[in-house]
Amino acid sequence: MVLKEQKKYEESFKAARELLKEIPSNLIFQTNILEIHLAEGNSLEAISVGEKLLNVNSNNFSISYYLAKAYILDNNPEKAEEILINLSKENPRDPSVWYELAEAQGLAGNIIGLHRSRAEYFILTGRYDSAIFQLREGLKLSKNFFEIRESIINKLEQIYKTKRALKDLT
Repeated sequence: MVLKEQKKYEESFKAARELLKEIPSNLIFQTNILEIHLAEGNSLEAISVGEKLLNVNSNNFSISYYLAKAYILDNNPEKAEEILINLSKENPRDPSVWYELAEAQGLAGNIIGLHRSRAEYFILTGRYDSAIFQLREGLKLSKNFFEIRESIINKLEQIYKTKRALKDLT
């Protein structure tokens, strides 16, 4: 992975494949191949590897996460959004999932979803004012969507309550 970070992709692939020869069933080594393809910008190979790995290891967080990133790289944000929505349900406290989900939703044209996911990211990273801004933007766009509006209003109320509680602590 150090070689990958140094952008020495051929060497990185060689090292990862050597490790896989020694322990072919090691999921970390298998996922490293996916990560190297992503770093190299090779979305088609990353998707191919990711889908194969996910077929064998369904619901694996790392594989799903990197596969979603590969779909984003491949200009298929709708598939990435689908994967990331599932990950956000399974890992609602992981800011990286919300960050990537917001990216996918923005690229897919789901602007209300983008604002809501950004808000979740900002909440998890302690930036409540930024979250409030994102939710207000989402609220402006959700005029005809009653359930979404109610969800956004409830989330805003939670944030205001959290901010008051934090203020009371200081």
